[in-house]
This record gives sequence, structure tokens and C-alpha cells, in this order.
Amino acid sequence: MTIPETHRDELAELVHHNQITHVEALPEEVYAEGHLPGTINIRPRHVDELAPTPLPDPHARIVVYCGSATCDASLRVAQHLHQLGYHNIHRYTAGKTRLDQRRPPRPSTDKTHLTVDLSHIRTDLTR
Repeated sequence: MTIPETHRDELAELVHHNQITHVEALPEEVYAEGHLPGTINIRPRHVDELAPTPLPDPHARIVVYCGSATCDASLRVAQHLHQLGYHNIHRYTAGKTRLDQRRPPRPSTDKTHLTVDLSHIRTDLTR
């Protein structure tokens, strides 16, 4: 099964209009360092136990991402979700590294928010 890709501009629009559920497939400690608001953290080995509660709608658009284009965790999570009956799964293959590239430096006084610029759409990353 081929999982369709979502590109940066499309992801920015979907996030801006709250039209997706995004899943980060990275380790919990990496997720804790910063993620898009509303992102769900599901590692490949935890899909069965973690997916049903935060992903109740098998038809909702879900975008899975991991660290970079060389990381395959998002593919494994996306394929597993598809096997569980989720029908609208996509991958952002550029990964979190690409999301973080245009982020301005973190203010030293604020340890609770990171900011990321997704194609000129400002979106806070929460801790």
C-alpha cells in the first residue's frame, strides 16, 4: 500500500484551518522537546494501544511525520494505521527537521513555547 505524501504548503494550510489530525512518530522525549499544537505522539510499536482513543474517526485526514526524509517511522505508523482501518492517511516525508528549519531561535525567557513558520503561516509548537 502506497501512503500519499502531503507537502509543506499543503500541511501549512491544513494545520492553519485545523483540517487534519497530525501524528508524530518519534520517541516520546523528542516529542516533548516540541511539536505542532494538537499533535499526537504514536511510536510504531504502540499504534495498536494508542491509536483508537485519540483517533476515533477512521475517515478523518491524518498526517504522520517523523524526523526527516530518511526516517521511516512515519511510514510504519501510517501503514499500521491503514491496516487498522484508517482510510485517509498521509505522510509529511520531509519530517520534523524541515518543520524546524525556518523556526526563529527560541526566546531564552520562555521555555513553554517554540514557534515554527510553515510557509508563512505562524503556528506555535507546544511542549
